[in-house]
Amino acid sequence: MKELVRRLGRLAPSGAAGDIDAAAGRWFADLLGRPESEAARALAAGRVAWLMAQAGRRWPLTLLSDTPPLAVTEALRRGLPALPPPLLGDPMPAAELERRRLPSFAARPLRARTA
Repeated sequence: MKELVRRLGRLAPSGAAGDIDAAAGRWFADLLGRPESEAARALAAGRVAWLMAQAGRRWPLTLLSDTPPLAVTEALRRGLPALPPPLLGDPMPAAELERRRLPSFAARPLRARTA
């Protein structure tokens, strides 16, 4: 715990929750080979991968470390959830829908069926 607190103090000196999340996001982005601009997405995916790989039990001292073992990196990358692709193209343009008239059944007289 002392080592984790020391790492957090170095990565997020203010200790605010937002700063800690940002630091963890940057760490996961670096670990997973993602750009720093995707730190928020990397944090979300990294948390899932961390839990799926049971990394807290298997490698308890690697969280936020400067040089995590290769086994941790590989296990986390294997446990990554599939992220949705970015939205591509333009949204569908606004258009008026064609109105169709439904046949009026009430205007026709009803006939009884005979077998």
